[in-house]
Amino acid sequence: MEVPEKIEVNEGKAVVITWTDGFIQTIAAPELRGACMCAACREDAGAKRTATLLEDPDQIRITNAALVGAYAINFGFAPDNHNTGIYAYDGLRAMSAGSES
Repeated sequence: MEVPEKIEVNEGKAVVITWTDGFIQTIAAPELRGACMCAACREDAGAKRTATLLEDPDQIRITNAALVGAYAINFGFAPDNHNTGIYAYDGLRAMSAGSES
């Protein structure tokens, strides 16, 4: 499993992850919020709330990030104050294109 070397939240608009193999990845806040796999987001009511948020992606911001053990990151989001999703490193690595440094 590849692990992050550095994780930065860029003005709430995106997370930039530098992986130990030199890969630099940027994931936009709306993409990250839409990928939440928590139980609340995957049940019907939560999926509808997420879909409504994604209709206006400019309003979505990352408000905080915290490591979860040695395998994942937890993010908080505005405007809905959502913070229960856990994003495993493998899943994050697979999400968006990046660049080799």
